[in-house]
Amino acid sequence: MTRFEIVDMFKLSIKSIIRKIGLEITRSKHGESAHSLTLRLAELTKSTMFLDVGANEGQFASSVSADIGGARIVSFEPSESAYALLKTHASRRRNWVVAKRVALSDQPGEAILHVSGNSVSSSLLEMEAAHSDAAPQSRYIATETVPCATLDSIVYEDMALHGEKFYLKIDTQGSELKVLLGASKTLNDVVAIQCEVSFVELYKGQPLANEVIRYLKERGFLLFGYANVFRDPKRHELLQADVFFLRDGAAS
Repeated sequence: MTRFEIVDMFKLSIKSIIRKIGLEITRSKHGESAHSLTLRLAELTKSTMFLDVGANEGQFASSVSADIGGARIVSFEPSESAYALLKTHASRRRNWVVAKRVALSDQPGEAILHVSGNSVSSSLLEMEAAHSDAAPQSRYIATETVPCATLDSIVYEDMALHGEKFYLKIDTQGSELKVLLGASKTLNDVVAIQCEVSFVELYKGQPLANEVIRYLKERGFLLFGYANVFRDPKRHELLQADVFFLRDGAAS
């Protein structure tokens, strides 16, 4: 059993015990943590489905599933080892589906995935020293050839997900803009976005935060908040964060 599974089982057990004695625990929707912002955005927009792009082992989806009753989630992950664990974790929850193993991008094809020592930093792009120096455990340890597809093709052709109000979460270590470029149709049905962005080049050739933010603002998304800040531990420079967006007019 992985550490993730142990923690997940512990959380569910505690909640189950507390419910039996007539109490209920919910996480605050009023803070500025990543999870609080997720809960608040989903509630404001009445999101009907979460698209979890760059799911890794399912950490984001597990948290959403635990705190939003009946949450419907589709997760995407290209890494072979992370994908296997993701499938296992999703099988224990209702309404959590794992899409076929692909790297989402702006066009179909194949790509080389650089697998990180910490798993969560795996990327289609080469890692820059700014990243590996700040987090040595993130250095690459292997490569895998992975198929690529667009989010539009999976959402509307493979899975036929029509009439949804999507909450789109993207954490793809430098290729977030390519995911968005391959999701031009999907974005029409997206009401909230949680996207990791970088303020310095952590991966070779990646678009930086200002470019991603500008792209989304031009498509009608308003800045809502940011969290999960990653800083250089020595220089204290801001390197990365999750930025949250609300579609203009989508809040209830």
